[in-house]
Amino acid sequence: MNIVARKKPVTQKVYSLRDLIETLELQDSPFLMVTIDGYQCPIQSSHITDEDLLAIPGMDETYWKYLRTTNEWIPIFIAVGDAVMACVDYEKAEDSIDFWWVTPKGFYYNQHS
Repeated sequence: MNIVARKKPVTQKVYSLRDLIETLELQDSPFLMVTIDGYQCPIQSSHITDEDLLAIPGMDETYWKYLRTTNEWIPIFIAVGDAVMACVDYEKAEDSIDFWWVTPKGFYYNQHS
């Protein structure tokens, strides 16, 4: 069996989603954000697996810049480029005029679940 050592993410470095999931040493699930109308909005993905996320056509080749890890060990990434927008569904958040509700394409999650 070939075991590959995982590496720690480097601040401001850009990774494909596949590399982010399969090669980085993360202490928690990645917090993925996209920018819509100038607002950074999280992708609501806690209801699906990494395999589900990677199975969305084109999603494995989207690119993400590592920003930091919070004191709660959550690694934060922001999308680089617009390719990810073809891989997500989004709508205005029901409780905010400035926020978008973003879910992986084909994996809708109710805003009030």
